[in-house]
Amino acid sequence: MEILLEVKNLNVRFENKGIKTYAVNGVSFDVFEDESLGIVGESGSGKSVSAKSILRLLDKSSKTSGEILFKGEDIFSMAEKNLRDIRGNEISMIFQDPMTSLNPLFKIGTQMKRLIKRHRKDLSDKEIYDKSINYLDLVGIPDAENRMNSYPHEFSGGMRQRVMIAMSLCLNPKLIIADEPTTALDVTIQAQVLNLLNEIRHDNQNSIMMITHDLGVVANTCDRMLVMYGGRIMEMGKVDEVFQDPKHPYTRGLLNSLPIIGNNQRLIPIKGNPPVIHEKLESCPFFDRCPDRKKECDKINPKEKLFDNGHKVYCHLY
Repeated sequence: MEILLEVKNLNVRFENKGIKTYAVNGVSFDVFEDESLGIVGESGSGKSVSAKSILRLLDKSSKTSGEILFKGEDIFSMAEKNLRDIRGNEISMIFQDPMTSLNPLFKIGTQMKRLIKRHRKDLSDKEIYDKSINYLDLVGIPDAENRMNSYPHEFSGGMRQRVMIAMSLCLNPKLIIADEPTTALDVTIQAQVLNLLNEIRHDNQNSIMMITHDLGVVANTCDRMLVMYGGRIMEMGKVDEVFQDPKHPYTRGLLNSLPIIGNNQRLIPIKGNPPVIHEKLESCPFFDRCPDRKKECDKINPKEKLFDNGHKVYCHLY
């Protein structure tokens, strides 16, 4: 498989009233064509910040360094006009809360048509209209033609999320970034949305970055996964291998916190809370909470250890 997206040594910090927060620290990973990559970790681990950096969606308080290459082109050095051609067209993003992503003042059909018209000037108004209806129908919006005239508040949470998915897919982007796309949905609708993303990905050969807290979502929808903590990658590999043989104490802690059907034993939580990092760390960010920590963990940032089949871990245990 060819590499679609390369993230190299990504660093992001925010500065507000003289206080610096180091949100992402030296993160590097690839996304391959026709691949689903899961990114997991607790809140504050740097997942969403990493994803928004790809489309340069962070606010002015952020300072970013590193390289992000999409099809070999450097996103960070790209002119804003060229980047606007990529946003939504070749890389689309599904945000956590569709109600804050859809404009409440405009009908769904208007928002769909404006998006398509922005990037597909070769299509007539009738073709744009038909394409909008087709994609709303594809994601399971009943009576799609009439619902084109509805406002976002007239849809349920699950239906709004389906509209967001339709908008993210209607231009057939090569990469879809799904940032907690099922957080606000009940379990039944969550399963429907995830199945829909899987079907569309296989039919259209899109790549997906799935950002989530839910390891079950990753197990059912992703090929590879990254485990992030404190703005760094702790572990990376194929989903089956990471689940069956987790190397990093943090990954094991996440898996031990999962309920298992038929297992009546108490869950084992990870003690403590994730850090808010206000200075550059030269140590492992998981040091304070790690049950297997060594002296060097508090002094030296662990280097990459490569196992079979691309399974990587950043830990002094190896």
